[in-house]
Amino acid sequence: MGDILKKELEDLKWQNREQLFMMIKEYVMMYVKIGFYFRNSKKERKKLVGNLKDYFKIVQEENRYFTFMLKRLDKISSNHELYKILDQLDIKNSQAYHYYDGIISEYESSISLNDQKRATITKKNFHSIIDTTKYQEEIIGLFLNRDDLMNYFNEDSNVFEYLKSRTKVYNCDIEIGMPYYGVYPIIENNILTNINICVPKIINLKAMLINIHEYNHAINLFEYLGKQYFEQDYEKRAKLEEERFLKTYIKRKQQKYFQ
Repeated sequence: MGDILKKELEDLKWQNREQLFMMIKEYVMMYVKIGFYFRNSKKERKKLVGNLKDYFKIVQEENRYFTFMLKRLDKISSNHELYKILDQLDIKNSQAYHYYDGIISEYESSISLNDQKRATITKKNFHSIIDTTKYQEEIIGLFLNRDDLMNYFNEDSNVFEYLKSRTKVYNCDIEIGMPYYGVYPIIENNILTNINICVPKIINLKAMLINIHEYNHAINLFEYLGKQYFEQDYEKRAKLEEERFLKTYIKRKQQKYFQ
């Protein structure tokens, strides 16, 4: 399966390059035409070059994703999750290609109508992959594991060994396991005697955030182990921990690999 995935990712990179070369060819031809058909050719050429640069950035960004994946295929937790992201990228790629290719068609229409003032360019009505960090985060999430969980919390190894021994990991569709994920304190005579944890297997960013959430609960409870138990609201703290994880741990990986 690894060889098949590798071949598919390499093919996607190659297809991106081919599309880019075709786009550059069309834009260069239109760049020349503008000089003959538009009164304010300097302004129109500047707009044209700006759009080509934007498309180049999109292709460059997507190929960086493919390169990142290719280098780490042996560390991926779920091929299914990888294909889901590839499907999303394919949709975004198609949107971008048709939009920037359509700009050439709009210039051609202006030329055929002998409109020498300007080309009317349709406003972009979608978010490309360079307009958001979502895809970087999701791709990084494919390669996260329990070591990342431990590294993030940086707790005493004894704490994590105990929590790990009390953890049930569900290796199923994340949504199916949703009713069961959580931290379950065991109370005897008002004393916290044990902590049970249920989490999904870490196969993507969503699964990691659930682990972050529940382990934050468990770590907060751990200090009361063997002591009198007091009911507290840990939910807000756990939500904040998820946000902190994205803003620190994931952000550092983004800066390392994509910036």
